[in-house]
Amino acid sequence: LRTDRSLPEILVGDFNSPGTPSIPVGETYRQLLAVGFKDADTSSMPNLTCCHPSTLTSTRVELSTRIDLILIRNTNKYENLEPGTISVPGDELSDRILVSSPAGSMLLWPSDHAGVVAFLRIVE
Repeated sequence: LRTDRSLPEILVGDFNSPGTPSIPVGETYRQLLAVGFKDADTSSMPNLTCCHPSTLTSTRVELSTRIDLILIRNTNKYENLEPGTISVPGDELSDRILVSSPAGSMLLWPSDHAGVVAFLRIVE
């Protein structure tokens, strides 16, 4: 992590460490919360992001774990950055994409993980 603490820090990624603010299961997730990061998804039931079967051809939503996260940590200078709306593209059947090949067309998941999008706001 950087030593310049003048700006807020935002971590985004597949942390392979499950957890929610109320049930911080994964070790990495717990450590990041312990050093001041907070989860951008503050809902009582955070969205699941992992995993669709690796063939991407499933006709069901089979997400059962939450390991794709957006975490924020404020600083003294910018202490009013707050999570806003969260969306999870790739967690609905309608999110599959039509892929055509010489063998035919099929609907596939764009990835084996759902995505996470957070709108952050500066609260005055």
